Amino acid sequence: MLGSESFVAAGLGQPGSMRRVQLAPTAAQALERICAEFEDSGAHDSISRVQREVDATRDVVQGTIHQMLSNQEQLSSLQGKTDAIANQSAGFYRGARTTRRELQCQEYKGKLLCAAAAVFLFLFFFGGLFSGGGDNGDDGRSFVWHVPPSPPPPELSS
Repeated sequence: MLGSESFVAAGLGQPGSMRRVQLAPTAAQALERICAEFEDSGAHDSISRVQREVDATRDVVQGTIHQMLSNQEQLSSLQGKTDAIANQSAGFYRGARTTRRELQCQEYKGKLLCAAAAVFLFLFFFGGLFSGGGDNGDDGRSFVWHVPPSPPPPELSS
């Protein structure tokens, strides 16, 4: 398939001298097609391909790290807000407990006053029944107030 010309040394004593070689047209086209495929060294170079994959992976990892840092900042902010709300909640609980105890004391005082008033009224109205009575008439059913006798009237002297 090579043309009639080939590389030949010009002589034994002259190293490196060459002649031009002429290729057949089909061989020249095939050679040009093969050279065109390999002109883009990155397409067939495994090191370049691996480097591109590493670069893409590095970009993804950097994006993930930036996202994690952003999430960490947000979590720190939420943690601070949660602590503040927990403190407020504890204060509210203490205040509510104190208020509840005060209201219970007021309620118990009110009930105690009502009970004391009821006992006083009961003793006022029905105390005579328990004390053995007083000056009652012969039938023992009526209640008579004890009125001391009045002093005798002064004597009239003339």
